[in-house]
Amino acid sequence: MNPTTQRRFVRVECDAEALVTLPGESHRGVCANLSVGGAFFRGSSLPAGATVSITMSLAESGPVMVVGEVRHSSPEGSGIRFTQLPPNALTSIHGYVNALALRSAH
Repeated sequence: MNPTTQRRFVRVECDAEALVTLPGESHRGVCANLSVGGAFFRGSSLPAGATVSITMSLAESGPVMVVGEVRHSSPEGSGIRFTQLPPNALTSIHGYVNALALRSAH
């Protein structure tokens, strides 16, 4: 798990279970990488430009819910930029990302 440093926020590879919800449909998958700015959802290909709700299971933090916009989509999954990040979700994601980044640095 190597953090990517070319981005605005530290991004780490992970395998967090996730549920992405659009109006009238839900998709289960995993967040293959994560930062406080967004995630790559590996699962169903989602429509670019769609607003989605994402509930992620982040180890000790438990479920975290955020809202985001699908920025790009491919057969492998979808890149999602977070647009609404409640303070408790920000704290949980930040702690989770930092813990994984520290582990990968050792």
